[in-house]
Amino acid sequence: IFALARDPARQRAVYGRHGNDFIAICVDSAGAIKGVLAGEAKWRKTLTPSTIETLMLGGWIKDGAGNKSRSGKGILFELNRESNAPHGLRQLQEILKASDPEQFAATILSMDEILALKGPVIVPRTDLIVISGNGAPGRSPGETLIPFSMAPVEYVAGRPLQIVEIVLDGGEMLIDALYDTLWSKV
Repeated sequence: IFALARDPARQRAVYGRHGNDFIAICVDSAGAIKGVLAGEAKWRKTLTPSTIETLMLGGWIKDGAGNKSRSGKGILFELNRESNAPHGLRQLQEILKASDPEQFAATILSMDEILALKGPVIVPRTDLIVISGNGAPGRSPGETLIPFSMAPVEYVAGRPLQIVEIVLDGGEMLIDALYDTLWSKV
């Protein structure tokens, strides 16, 4: 969204985007990073069990015998293969450098230490998945589609994981309104 909002020639879709949908850092009083939160946010017009399964585990594929299985290339695959230092950390560092390098000097240095190729400083990281959409017809209020008692068995990253399911009524109007605020009407 950052790039889309600043480049009027760009289309609304960015293919091959690398990085996280969001990132947050926790800093101590000296500005050193003590923890990272990174994750993925997905919107679907209707949330159903199959929609959630496709998001988390990837689409369907067939083997040579015609047997169907999940590709394994969904959100969980991406989180599992990501390093402890999220891709978005370098982007955040560039924003801090451009914004006020003196005020954020300690945090920028802390990011350098975390992003180092040799002997990086390791800080705790929590992964967060936010899935939002309209509830499917017949879905009861408060009914969840995402298991919440334990992490999915496919999540093997070894970091804390939080999953949030947001059910909206008329959510596509909200999403359209949010996107409309990014682009002027031409």
